[in-house]
Amino acid sequence: MKRFRFQLDALLLKLEADERAAHESLAVLQRSRTMQQDRLREIAQQNRDDLQQQTSDLVGLVNPDQVRQRAARTFSRTREADRLVLEIAAGEPAFREAEQRLAEVRRERRQYERLRERRLGAYRCAAKRRE
Repeated sequence: MKRFRFQLDALLLKLEADERAAHESLAVLQRSRTMQQDRLREIAQQNRDDLQQQTSDLVGLVNPDQVRQRAARTFSRTREADRLVLEIAAGEPAFREAEQRLAEVRRERRQYERLRERRLGAYRCAAKRRE
């Protein structure tokens, strides 16, 4: 009895490779986005800590140089946070596009897998009938 052979196996393998590539590109974008968001959280925490420290330093004798340095650090971190927010917003279209590409490739691969399963089922039924 001859073995089952799906004529579109090469296409299925190509679609699996395309899906892996799309998944990897999405993962790279997600990793970058996560690092940016983590840095934003870190900046926010540092700014909260500085504000709390500043509030406690304003009791009693005030050191103007220390207040000025803390304000400069906070301002610098706020500018970095603004830059990160703009980078995240600029990367959003590419992220959405990568998600859509992965979904499309996955959907197409699943269609061919279902076709393969149906043809395998028909092959097995025909084999049973022949037996």
